[in-house]
Amino acid sequence: MKTAVAFCVLLAVASAWNFRPHSKPADSQPLQITVFTESLCGDCVAFILGSYSSAIKADGLEKIANVTIIPFGNAKEQQVGDKYQFTCQHGTKECLGNAIENCLFAHVEQKSSQKVLVCLESKVQYGDSWENVIPACANETGTDLSALLTCANSDEGMMLTHQAAQRTDPNHKYVPWVVVNGQHSISVEDQILDNIVRYACSQYSGDPLPICQNYTLLSESHIVTDDSPLQIVAAVSSLEPYSMEFMITSFADAYNTKDIEKIANLTLIPYGMTKEELKDGHYVYTCKYGEEECLGNSLLNCVLNKHDKETAYKAILCMKRKRFNQLRNWPAVIEACTNETGLDLSSALTCANSSEGEGYTHAAHLMTDTNITFTPWITVNGVYESVASGFIYLDALNYICKNYKGSIQIDACKNVTKLMHRCYQEEDIELFDI
Repeated sequence: MKTAVAFCVLLAVASAWNFRPHSKPADSQPLQITVFTESLCGDCVAFILGSYSSAIKADGLEKIANVTIIPFGNAKEQQVGDKYQFTCQHGTKECLGNAIENCLFAHVEQKSSQKVLVCLESKVQYGDSWENVIPACANETGTDLSALLTCANSDEGMMLTHQAAQRTDPNHKYVPWVVVNGQHSISVEDQILDNIVRYACSQYSGDPLPICQNYTLLSESHIVTDDSPLQIVAAVSSLEPYSMEFMITSFADAYNTKDIEKIANLTLIPYGMTKEELKDGHYVYTCKYGEEECLGNSLLNCVLNKHDKETAYKAILCMKRKRFNQLRNWPAVIEACTNETGLDLSSALTCANSSEGEGYTHAAHLMTDTNITFTPWITVNGVYESVASGFIYLDALNYICKNYKGSIQIDACKNVTKLMHRCYQEEDIELFDI
C-alpha cells in the first residue's frame, strides 16, 4: 500500500469517540451510502474486496442500503481548452483505472458492474495491467466488457471522470470517504468500512428481514465465548505480494505481542493457490509465480517442520522481510537470515529440494482450505468470512483483542484502539490526458 508520494496511514480513534448517530430514514427506507474511492488505493481495495464484496452478495441488500461507488478520490483535474486532464495520487495507471470504473458504472447494469468491480480490483493489485484484467474479468463474470477500454480512453471516459470529480465531496480528507444520507461521520464510516450489512441492519427499523437475521448468524458463527484461544490460520504463498505484506506487518505484529498465545493461536500454512499432481510416485507442484514460489513454499514448510514454532516463525518472518525487500533468490535470503538471527538454517535448502520437503509441502496442501480463492486466505476457528479475513489482514492484533470473548486479559489489548485505514491526500504525481 506504499507509494512514493502518498502513504496510507493509520488514524487511531478512541472507541469513545463522541458523535451524533445518523437518524434512521423514515419508514425504514434504504440508507443512501456513497463511498468515494480511487482505483489503486490499497485501503479502497481492502474495502471493495471485504465489506463491499460481502454486501453485494447478500440477498436483499437493496432493502436496507443503496451503495454507490464514485471512483475519483484524491485525484485533481484541470481544464485545458475543451478537455480535462487528471493528476492521480498513484499515477497514470490509477487515472486510467478511475476512468475504466466510471465507464463500467455508466454502461453495465448494477448487479453485473458490482461483480466486475470486485474482480477488477482483485486482479489489478497483483501488478497486472488493466488491459489484461478486463478480459479476464469479462470471462470470470460473464459480462461483455469489450467497449470498456475504448470508453476509458475516449472523450466519453474523460467526461464521466469529470462528472465523478464534480460528485466527489469537496470536504473529503482521504479515501475511502463514506457519506450516509448526505452526512459524513468518522464513527459511522468506520462501521461501514468494516461491514456494510451489519451497519445497515443496525439502522433498519422495519419488519424483520432475512438478510439481517442470516447475517447475524453468519458473522458470529466463528466466535466462541469460553477461554479457548482464537484459532487463526492463514494460507499463504512464499512470493504472492499480499501474503508477504501480511506476514511482515499484521501477522508479525500480532505474533510478537507478549502473551498473545493466551488468547490466539496464529498459524501459517505455506501453500496458497499451488496445484499438486502425483507423477511417478512423487508430488509435483505448479505455482502462479513459477519455480521460485514453489521452492519458497517448500523452504518455509521445511523450516516450520524442522524447528520449534518460536524459532521457525522468527526465521520465516526474517525470510519474508528479506525477500520482500528485493533479495531475489532463496539462497541469499537463507544466508542473510542465518547471519541476522543466529539460527542454523543450513539444512533448509537441502530439505526443500528433497523428498522430505516434498512431503512437508504435501502435508501443507492437505491442511489448506479447499475453498481458497486467493491469498492470504484467513480463517477463524475453521470458518472463512470475508470481513473477518479483511480485518485480520489489516490488523490481526486489533481483531484478536476485539473478538476474543474469554476472561483472559493481556496488556496489549488494553492499549488497542479502533484503527481506521485511509489513503490521505498528498502531493500528486502523474498527468493523465484522455
